[in-house]
Amino acid sequence: MKKTIFAAIAMTVILAASPAFAGNYSRRAYSQQQRINSGINNGSISPRELANINHRQARLNAAILRDAQDGRGLTRAERYKLNRRADNISRSIYQSKRN
Repeated sequence: MKKTIFAAIAMTVILAASPAFAGNYSRRAYSQQQRINSGINNGSISPRELANINHRQARLNAAILRDAQDGRGLTRAERYKLNRRADNISRSIYQSKRN
């Protein structure tokens, strides 16, 4: 159920974001979700860590939607900021799988 919700949110974000950013983010979101799923399946990501990662990912998705809907798309500064947030989430996934 949660996987379906994440996929729907990710697709909404991808459709709303600028085309160049959408392609990169789409691949990144899919890759991160696969890493999360493998961590859940092998038990290296706890339910609390999963909730934290999902919450942060949902906030990132909301920020992408908010920034993309202002009428001018995503600026270079917004893309940089959003990529940094995605980098931090990716780092959290890495650390969660190895603790």
